[in-house]
Amino acid sequence: MGQNILSEDNFKKDIHNIDSNPIVKNLLDVICSTTGMGFAAIARVTEDRWIACSVKDTIEFGMKPGDELQIRTTICDEVRHDNQAVVINNVAKDPHFRDHHTPKMYGFQSYISIPIIRKDGSFFGTLCAIDPKPHLLDTPAVIGMFNLFSDLISFHLEALEQITIGKTELEEERAVNRINEENEERLGIIIEASELGTWELNVKTRDFEYSDRYFEILGYKERKGLSHFDFSKQLYPDDVPIRENAFAEAYKTGILHYETRIIWNDGTIHWVEARGKVFYDTDHTPLKLIGTIRDITDEKNYQQELEESEEKFRMLADSMPQHIWTSDPDGNLNYYNKSVFEYAGLTPEELKTVGWVDIVHPDDREKNIQSWIESISSGKPFLLEHRFRRYDGVYRWQLSRAIPQRDTDGNIRMWVGTSTDIQDQKDFTYQLEKKVQERTSELEEKNITLEKLNKELESFAYISSHDLQEPLRKIQTFSNIIAEREYDKLSESGKDYFKRMRNAAERMQILINDLLSYSRTNNQKQKFEITNLNDILEEVKTDLSEELIQKNVVIEVGEMCTVRIIPFQFRQILYNLFSNAIKFVKPGVASHIIINSEINTGENLQNSKLLPDVSYCHIHVSDNGIGFEAAYSEKIFELFQRLHGRETYNGTGIGLAIVKKIVDNHHGFITADGENGGAKFDIYIPA
Repeated sequence: MGQNILSEDNFKKDIHNIDSNPIVKNLLDVICSTTGMGFAAIARVTEDRWIACSVKDTIEFGMKPGDELQIRTTICDEVRHDNQAVVINNVAKDPHFRDHHTPKMYGFQSYISIPIIRKDGSFFGTLCAIDPKPHLLDTPAVIGMFNLFSDLISFHLEALEQITIGKTELEEERAVNRINEENEERLGIIIEASELGTWELNVKTRDFEYSDRYFEILGYKERKGLSHFDFSKQLYPDDVPIRENAFAEAYKTGILHYETRIIWNDGTIHWVEARGKVFYDTDHTPLKLIGTIRDITDEKNYQQELEESEEKFRMLADSMPQHIWTSDPDGNLNYYNKSVFEYAGLTPEELKTVGWVDIVHPDDREKNIQSWIESISSGKPFLLEHRFRRYDGVYRWQLSRAIPQRDTDGNIRMWVGTSTDIQDQKDFTYQLEKKVQERTSELEEKNITLEKLNKELESFAYISSHDLQEPLRKIQTFSNIIAEREYDKLSESGKDYFKRMRNAAERMQILINDLLSYSRTNNQKQKFEITNLNDILEEVKTDLSEELIQKNVVIEVGEMCTVRIIPFQFRQILYNLFSNAIKFVKPGVASHIIINSEINTGENLQNSKLLPDVSYCHIHVSDNGIGFEAAYSEKIFELFQRLHGRETYNGTGIGLAIVKKIVDNHHGFITADGENGGAKFDIYIPA
């Protein structure tokens, strides 16, 4: 944009053209009455100047026509630059303007500025309003009213421009009168659209004039003659002093404003807000009042609902043992329930004086403040464990939470927080941790003892494999010599004792070997390897080849999986299962062993103990032997568990215990079924 080259006379002319028009005063009155804003103005705005042309000021902002603001300190400068309106309901909640320099400098919370554009498209200035309190401005009704007023001002300026071109003084006067009449007509239309009722009272004669809308607000459906006294009779009796005091004050200050209840003819009660201005004669004697009236029943009802809701909230909050508190969007605490004061032993005034941080433990205050600031800045919920001082000086742990309450636009309206006493939980946790620590110490001691026992077991295994077997081997060696050289010299009873001795030595050798095998299943040094079970099966068949041939054993092999196992231990599983199948065969029947395997998920395998989403290697081994009763399906896996006497079937009762232990080492499990002919074993190993 180019530099402003307007002369001072141009600015004075613009100020005169705006401020001398009585319609403009009415426009500003309507703006303040309708929106509740305390300051409204029409400003001449250029690239480097902001000058007030006409002003309505009820908040002592301190400006009059001709006064000037630094252009860079105003938001109107941005309106001129962007040629766009700016509407702010609440500066504190507006993401763009809450840190803006203008609201901070002039102390307002609500703001609206609409550009005034001449008919030729050039920018004249703004129609703006401010107030130190928030107001709802971004509504179609308010913005529409401002746009209509802006167009009216633009029309007025255009008409004045035309008047000054080649017109005589009489023509100019007539043209001005015509413009004023047109402006008054437009103003009437705008006021009617704004839902305001207008009225005019002659102070001396008490003559009272009013608009149709005024008549409707008082509850009448048909227009009728209504005096000022008639209106006074509709006042709610308790509100009569409010109106009388408002008029008495208006005669002194020139400004009328009050809210009161009125009673319609049907008996219903309604709220109205009246605003007006007093006009005086040269002796400053009141001549007349001109004002507006607005139906605020819905606003009052809503306000009452809010107050009742707040009262219910306070009653509910005071009945709860928890500490309940609220804050404004900036984090300033503004409410505590009864529990807080009883706990702290402070009155509301005392707590307000010392501040809520005073009851927080000194060691927790810095973290408390920092966490609260972070939540206020980010809008994220507040959660903290900290200690509060009780009335007797004792600090107790509290769990504090606060959740932001947002409006429909997502802006935070307030924070609602609770603080719950968790001292008992803290004490319980401490005692539990203490017991866990004690139990951990006991377990550590038992682990040390267990390690000693394991070492002793290893020593026992060494002794079993060497020292115990050495004398056993000598017994077996000497018994063999006796059997070869001296057996015939023994008496019949001596031969019987000798035979029993050799059988006992043989059983002892088997028992020692089985115990060694069982102890080796606890060896954690064994490594898991990816192995094809068919390879393990072939090795077992080789180890048992003599028995298989001698007893005509048939082994039927199905699909065999490749799975991650400890090969040595798994060889022991199949060896023991096959040995049992060969041992516990039915008399006169050749042993028939079936083995197969598959990999499938637990969901598809018929076992409720399996996890449905886990893959398992399922190995099935069955035989046609004598089987066993269902009652023994789990007992057979216990150490030294025998279902038959030694006279019928030899053995130590350790074989299946070894199988169970090895399956456990592979994080799997095994089931057994001995009914309906033969024994069936199902092994499940995680694949």
